[in-house]
Amino acid sequence: MSTSEILIVENEPVIAGLIQKSLESVGYAVPAIAASGEDAILKTAHHLPHLILMDINLEGDIDGVETAERIRNRFHIPVIFLTGSDDDALLERAKITEPFGFLLKPFSTNELKAAIEVALYKHKMEEELREHRDHLEELVIERTARLTIVNDQLQDELAHRNQVLEEQKKLAAMKEEFLQTVSHELRTPLTSIIGYLELLMAQSAGPLNEAQEKMLQTMMGNSDILLDLINDLLDLSKLQKGELPVAITPVRVIAEIARVMESFNQEAKNKNIILAFNPQASEISIVSDKEKIQRVVSNLVSNAIKFTEAGEVAVAVHSSDTGVRITVQDTGVGIPEDANDYIFEKFRQVDNTASRKVDGTGLGLAITKSLVDLLGGTIELESQVGKGSAFTVEIPSR
Repeated sequence: MSTSEILIVENEPVIAGLIQKSLESVGYAVPAIAASGEDAILKTAHHLPHLILMDINLEGDIDGVETAERIRNRFHIPVIFLTGSDDDALLERAKITEPFGFLLKPFSTNELKAAIEVALYKHKMEEELREHRDHLEELVIERTARLTIVNDQLQDELAHRNQVLEEQKKLAAMKEEFLQTVSHELRTPLTSIIGYLELLMAQSAGPLNEAQEKMLQTMMGNSDILLDLINDLLDLSKLQKGELPVAITPVRVIAEIARVMESFNQEAKNKNIILAFNPQASEISIVSDKEKIQRVVSNLVSNAIKFTEAGEVAVAVHSSDTGVRITVQDTGVGIPEDANDYIFEKFRQVDNTASRKVDGTGLGLAITKSLVDLLGGTIELESQVGKGSAFTVEIPSR
């Protein structure tokens, strides 16, 4: 352990000598003795002692209190005041310099040693605390700088993502507008083409042979598919813009669904599929939009028949606490669980491969979901691949 060096600042040479002997007798080193404040500052700068014993009543231009103040501000070295005075005003001034102790003259060697040891220990603890504080401040500054950089990066990334989202929204709006414009422009000439095809099939322009009839039937079928697609696009656009009005009237749900089911009898028969209608009661009446309920059921039944190769498509109707519950269940190919997240999105199909067996636009379920939402209802899917699917629609009575 190194010897602690103590600088003595005392203008009485005899007293300074006695203090030096006391210090050296208990193991301290005295590198110098200063007799004035100015001399004390110079010798402190030269020797940088561990502690200073400062006579509070120094003679000269600066007294012990001012000398201690300057040393504390420049060197951060602990000071113990030595005084034989009981001047309260002087003592109050001395306190401002935050001394590490006071020794009242005369004092014993043991008292001197005890005061020095306490002061050195206190100073050591304060220095360690200051170092820890400085280290913490450095860490805070460093972490704050890092956080600032990370925050700036996140802000830049967020701004970029927002920009991308805005661009995507603009592109989506442009696509919607384009589809709506094209659909409008195509529907008029297509309707005219279908009209002329119907005239030709009715042999208004003359008799047809068998080959001609088949070609016209193919043309008519494809034209109907194209017209349905155009109508779906226009309806979906209106739904998304909130431009499709709701006509609220009393609806006889069983009767309306029965009409929808009749329209699919031939299609189901062509695929050897059983088409079953199982209403809970002879009639269930609610207040809602009749045409939109018909469209919802029609889309679900059409979809079920399309994706069912064998078995049946069954429609069940039950009254609920708020209105009516309609379930369309099939024994078709089923829908994988991961498709539940996107099955109601437009232009999305479970099988998007070029080799898929069933044609479609991916608009039917998107329109169905939008119609159900418009009516204030809900639609849920339960499905198992290879066993079939069940869509359940809840429509409230207004």
